[in-house]
Amino acid sequence: MHDEGGEGSRWPARAREVVRTPRALGECGLLGSVECPVYSLQVDAAPGSALGEHLGGARPHPDAVFVPDRAEWVLHMPATGENAPQDTSAVRTLLAEEDVRAEEHYVTDAVHGPVPFHDMLRHSDLGRDWGVLTSVPGQVPATLPRDVWDAFRTAREQTPAPGITPRTEVARAVALLVRIFGDALAGTARAVPVQGKAFSQQLRWDESSQAIFTFVGWHTAPLEDGREALQVPAYLHVDAPGDDALGEAEATSETPPDDASRSDARAEAPAPSEAPSADVLRLIRVYLELAAWCVHFGGTPPVPETGIALHVAQHSALTPFGSCALPPTPPHDQGLRRAYARLGVPSDATPEATVQGYRVNAAAFPHRLQELFLALEAVHDARPQTEALGVLLAMEKSKGLYTHADVRASYEHLGIAVPILAAPESLPLWDDAPMPASDDAAIIAAYDRRVRDVLDHGTDDGLRDATLALTILSRYHNTPALAARLAKSPVADVAQAYRLIQVSDDIDDGLVVVAYEVYVAETTTRQELLRAALYCIAESRGSSYLRRYLAGDAEEEAGPPFSAPRGLQNIGNTCYLNSVLQYFFRISLLRTTVLEMGRTAQSMDASQPLPTIGGRQLFSEMQSSPSAAVTPAKELAYLALVPLAWEQAYRASGEDAPDTLLNHVGTQQDVSECLDNMIFQIQAAMTCYPDATWAAQQGSDVHRLFVGRTAQQLQQATASMHVKEEEFQSIPVTLLPEADSMYDALDTFFDDEELVGEDGKPVRRSVSLVHAPPLLQMQVQRVQYDRARHRAVKNQAGIELEEHLYLDRYMDLAAYPPDEAKRLATVQSAARSDRQEIARLRTRLTHVLGDDQLLPGHMETLEKALTSIPVESYASLPALLGEDKLEALRTTAETLRGEAEQIRTVLHAKRRELQERWADERSVSYRLAAVFMHRGEASHGHYFLDQRDFASDGWISYNDARVNTIPFGEVQRDPTGATSYLVVYVRSDVQEQGLLENARSAS
Repeated sequence: MHDEGGEGSRWPARAREVVRTPRALGECGLLGSVECPVYSLQVDAAPGSALGEHLGGARPHPDAVFVPDRAEWVLHMPATGENAPQDTSAVRTLLAEEDVRAEEHYVTDAVHGPVPFHDMLRHSDLGRDWGVLTSVPGQVPATLPRDVWDAFRTAREQTPAPGITPRTEVARAVALLVRIFGDALAGTARAVPVQGKAFSQQLRWDESSQAIFTFVGWHTAPLEDGREALQVPAYLHVDAPGDDALGEAEATSETPPDDASRSDARAEAPAPSEAPSADVLRLIRVYLELAAWCVHFGGTPPVPETGIALHVAQHSALTPFGSCALPPTPPHDQGLRRAYARLGVPSDATPEATVQGYRVNAAAFPHRLQELFLALEAVHDARPQTEALGVLLAMEKSKGLYTHADVRASYEHLGIAVPILAAPESLPLWDDAPMPASDDAAIIAAYDRRVRDVLDHGTDDGLRDATLALTILSRYHNTPALAARLAKSPVADVAQAYRLIQVSDDIDDGLVVVAYEVYVAETTTRQELLRAALYCIAESRGSSYLRRYLAGDAEEEAGPPFSAPRGLQNIGNTCYLNSVLQYFFRISLLRTTVLEMGRTAQSMDASQPLPTIGGRQLFSEMQSSPSAAVTPAKELAYLALVPLAWEQAYRASGEDAPDTLLNHVGTQQDVSECLDNMIFQIQAAMTCYPDATWAAQQGSDVHRLFVGRTAQQLQQATASMHVKEEEFQSIPVTLLPEADSMYDALDTFFDDEELVGEDGKPVRRSVSLVHAPPLLQMQVQRVQYDRARHRAVKNQAGIELEEHLYLDRYMDLAAYPPDEAKRLATVQSAARSDRQEIARLRTRLTHVLGDDQLLPGHMETLEKALTSIPVESYASLPALLGEDKLEALRTTAETLRGEAEQIRTVLHAKRRELQERWADERSVSYRLAAVFMHRGEASHGHYFLDQRDFASDGWISYNDARVNTIPFGEVQRDPTGATSYLVVYVRSDVQEQGLLENARSAS
């Protein structure tokens, strides 16, 4: 039964909407203070005693346990009856849909409990119909007042007997209290002389001990011999005073001696038929609490001689969950503790357990995905070297989720100070930290200023950056004002919109569109700005015509139109495979070959050898499936991602290669390796095709698609030239400083190189292109080894992707007519000199600026740091480092920066000169066709594919199951920070024959 009010308001939805492990429940405070042990107390008492008759009514609940450290009673019990485990079928369905397992994971809600534990939390196991109820702390405090107990304990800890530790002193004093009260409740009560030897040594009569006896109704009175003694209260029906047996006994460190010398005078217990008084119940409760305290301090509570057995057992709050392990010592960073709590795992969780916690909660509560992602980011930042967290972070970020770093960058981009609000220490870990206050007016004003600046002298990139910043802040703060501004056109001022399109506000919609199209055709960098201005005008006018024009008259669809490409589900870190499959599917010759082989394989009888190939029907599904995304077969992933050498090695060892190596599917792979392996597998499968002639022809045609040929020439100054031709499927290119075009990258492959021959003489090596392949694949070498940090790093530099590429400059001249070859040789010679000069300038620039291009900045930083040192703190500093040396640092930095600028000017002029030499040579023409993108670092990340749709001359982004049309600007500069990894150009003459096409529309 859910608590709809009262306690429910203390446990809000955000606290319930987390799936937690038992130790996470404990660490985040939903089980109370789990580091505090709890004690169960079982008493077997004679039926005629007050303890035996009224024990059940004295305890708060039969299953209640006592927590000495918090001086309170709590209740942990199975969830049964009206508080049976909640129905978690909806959550289990969500987990099943995402193929996520959740064993020993619990969801928590608030329910009413038995009196006096009105407020309970119900923890329901997602894996079985079972749960645990735990009481909310602070409901049933100890009967003995906390101040009375604290005074008693402190007095004994501060003055222990010689040779006795403070804890032992407390334990033996409490043991005697338990003995006295137990005797009284068992019906063997007697007066206790307060100056007796055992009492004085173990308990001591002082203000703090007197307060305990007074609280339970005991008082002092003189015995017949005049000694002061504690008298059993009237509510226990005392009818005879006791003797001084206890006072005369020899004391021990724990308990008084046997009672053989005691008087037979006893206090009679209340008759069974009598209802217990509140005093009796209070004394029983105090007796049980003191017994628990005694064990907690290391003692053993004594029991009376009248058949009463007292059992005190120590437990943990996690015991009902079947766990004895306590939560870890939490990290000092409260924000990190909250991140683990949001993920539902303890703060010592392994990376794999953390990933599992994220996946379970993301599947169970998808509307909390962004909050989970921010928590994952916090954990990853604390564990930056953890690959599993890094890969998951990169994959999830590609879904459009933002990080705290994105929020900070958004504020900084808009020129606003980042608000900081630390969570109060009193806020429970299960609750979310409060959001920093959002100054919506300031954010909107800053955004509008940024947009105005972009409209005046910016580009589409500036508009995208400003809009992205507002988008992130709107999602982060989730305020109506920011959402409303984001929903409107970035151009808020309609007068400015008219000025941008250069029309007046009194012309009709048709002329507005004409003007818009004219200016859009004239620019490639401000098209989105113009579109935003047109949107502003459409909204200002309320024009349905302009709105339809902007929407392209597209009708709302329940799913993607038939002609739209389909995505591919990621079956375990196979984003690189999905990118290759989408690339291959677009190649008409390759697609038709695979489809034909798939149809033939279905008709072949069992006696014929079948090719080792998987996923024959994938291309068929991609061509005809109505679903937005299809799923590759695991066998196909195995063939594509497991190199043949691995398979042969495993088979040589006698192991079952497919079963063993299938585990490798899902590890981080190189997309170029995957591509080469896929081509090899297709060619290998063709060898088993029934029609050998067809297979040979198709295999040859497929081979020619990707394969080019180069000529390597080695020539000494006085010797003959040695020429060697080689085939290639991809060209490795390198990114150099001050080089950002594809031609710069290709130059690193085709540039001449001076080598040393076997005879020690210099040899010039040159490479030329003999055959330009239909599909030119260039792999950008981004992974480099950082010698300073001793690890591989990724070069994140951008590269300009020319829409058209002309390879005339790299072609071998042997195939040209003599006159043409002679003319081109002259151009090549001049271009070679240009490239040599460019290389020299780059080397000089590196010498001036340092390897990281930041040497002047480092010098200025050093000068500022030295200047800021107080001279009085270092008397010898002026003698060691005078003003002249500081000035030298400043002037040297300025000199280096000026020299670098001069070098750059000459370098850029020389690059322009080089390009102009080849401006008219366009016979070997290519168009940009596809770009494999990589987001992440050298050791981990995420691949996706941007591919041109030649029918519409637009671009489509294939990101696993997500397929979207994107502007070319996002291919050039991906907004998520991804960089080009493998760049594909298609030769213009073969594309005119439809080599790359949309198979959906073609079918």
